[in-house]
Amino acid sequence: GFPSTVTIGNWTNIGPNSVLTSCTVGSKCEVGEGCVIGEGAVLADGVVLAPGTVVPNGAFLATGTKWEGNPAVKVGEGADADAIRIHAERIAYIAEDHIREYLPYGNAYKHLEAVVEDAGIEAAK
Repeated sequence: GFPSTVTIGNWTNIGPNSVLTSCTVGSKCEVGEGCVIGEGAVLADGVVLAPGTVVPNGAFLATGTKWEGNPAVKVGEGADADAIRIHAERIAYIAEDHIREYLPYGNAYKHLEAVVEDAGIEAAK
């Protein structure tokens, strides 16, 4: 019975190597590196998961709380929502900067084309 979709809210950071399965993650959440969120789990807005946290199937994590462990145990209140938003913006900026490296023709190749054209050298075919 759980829907086969993962829903992630706005300004939410998902750490590398995390596994999300048929779950809902609210806005301004921080999911640490290597977390596992089980089927049907719901993370309300502002939830913070420490790295390596395992959220069991069907769990509900309340708004503005911090969790850690396997299985997840509440350890306190979550981080400041504005700090999470700023962190999400920083990650988006870095991703946007690095995506240019993976375009079909990266910047270095474009510069090489300009040098070749300026020098009047024929490109090898």
